[in-house]
Amino acid sequence: MSRITHQQLYELVNIGMHGAGPSNVFDRLGAQIARDSHIDICIVDGRDLDEVRAAIEGKPIKGTVVSD
Repeated sequence: MSRITHQQLYELVNIGMHGAGPSNVFDRLGAQIARDSHIDICIVDGRDLDEVRAAIEGKPIKGTVVSD
């Protein structure tokens, strides 16, 4: 599992935001709301149902956790 801060996520989603129709896992507004509201985020492969279940249950995941 990797970890990044809310600020790091916000900076990542703002890279290259100048073109039309950017494709990101998370958008700028969502990253800003999560950062300002201190909402933790688990980014997982949604095709892996065991991984999704682990994230929902608060268990360790293979994906990325965004928190302060």
